Amino acid sequence: MLQARLLVLRKVLLKWKIRRPSGTSYNETDFIIALRELQCWVNDSNIMINGDIIRYFAEFTNKDVDVGSYLSVSNINNNIIKGDGGGAVSSTDYNNKNISLICKEIPRTKIQDIQSIVVYNRARFDRGIGRAIELYNSLNDPNLESPLASTNEITTEEEVYRYDFPAIDTYSGVFFDTDSITQIASDTLALKEVVSEFAESANITGGLKVDTITTTGNVDITGDLVVNGVNVITEIGTKQDEITTTTDLTCNTLSAVGDITTTGYLNDKSHRYFLSGNEYDLNGLTTFNLRTTQEFLTDFATHDGIGRYEIQNLNSTKFCIITIICSVSSDVYDSGISWRLTPFRSGSNFPAFGNRYCFTNGASSLQSEALLVTRVFTGLVNGQYFNFVIDQDRGTGTYGEVMDGSKY
Repeated sequence: MLQARLLVLRKVLLKWKIRRPSGTSYNETDFIIALRELQCWVNDSNIMINGDIIRYFAEFTNKDVDVGSYLSVSNINNNIIKGDGGGAVSSTDYNNKNISLICKEIPRTKIQDIQSIVVYNRARFDRGIGRAIELYNSLNDPNLESPLASTNEITTEEEVYRYDFPAIDTYSGVFFDTDSITQIASDTLALKEVVSEFAESANITGGLKVDTITTTGNVDITGDLVVNGVNVITEIGTKQDEITTTTDLTCNTLSAVGDITTTGYLNDKSHRYFLSGNEYDLNGLTTFNLRTTQEFLTDFATHDGIGRYEIQNLNSTKFCIITIICSVSSDVYDSGISWRLTPFRSGSNFPAFGNRYCFTNGASSLQSEALLVTRVFTGLVNGQYFNFVIDQDRGTGTYGEVMDGSKY
């Protein structure tokens, strides 16, 4: 944001600053600056009547030294436009081509918000020729070396000069054909110039302290960015790249208020899983503590807790494939065990269901584990129930030995 804090008239305005850049005047020896009033219009108001503005005459080559005045410099912004005998006049004994009028502490203003700068001349001493206006940001440029905006030098004698900035199109008042402290002078009364070029950026070599910074473009940082003692550039370097479908994610814990959906495996070294809100520890699971009491999560089946699923809430017959998969194993004390899986529908094992068999041998690591798998196609109607039984032949040649602790 460009802000004008200084205006200079030197027969060019400095800080505001008014000075004579080329050192020319309406004659070769008279470099006096004489003004009746100086106005800066922003949002339809003259901000130069602010009581905190500091103004003085100085040499442009020694900007901080007040060289005095013939008529009080305070008259240039007292909101009174007197005739040719009033206003502010630089010292008549100090005829130096470097004389300037410097104004400090102008209300902080964007260059883009200035509508117009109007200068009322005192023709008796100063006919304006050779003067120009320069605007500076005194915070970033205290030595007034890089003007943010400047006007062309005046080449004709006029009582009133008007310099229009881009915001002149926002002016909602009336342009006056006579001297006015409430309206901008018309181009009938004043010689008008349009100021269309001004600095879009400023180089800051020292520190910058502001309350807020607002930008509509990019901010490029080649060094460090420190916020509350934290180096943001370094901190970003410790973060993981963007998480996509091909990214591996490493973290301590993962919490979710919704579902977690995975198309791969859920690997957990502790073997602890949560199913339907219940926690199960699967570590050390053997053939003698198999569970078949897990909830059957559908809207049309209930589970009685001991292995029986009953069909309900169907409007018509539904056809489906029922799949039962059971892992069985033998430990080192068991050998030669034949396993049998028998599915039942409403208490009956009919030929279409049949039986499934497998064999384990605890004495051999290659045969100690096996799977019992059955898939049956059946129609479902209300009132049916399904269950299955796993039994064994432990070398007697007869099935029917049910595992201790099993549920079905």
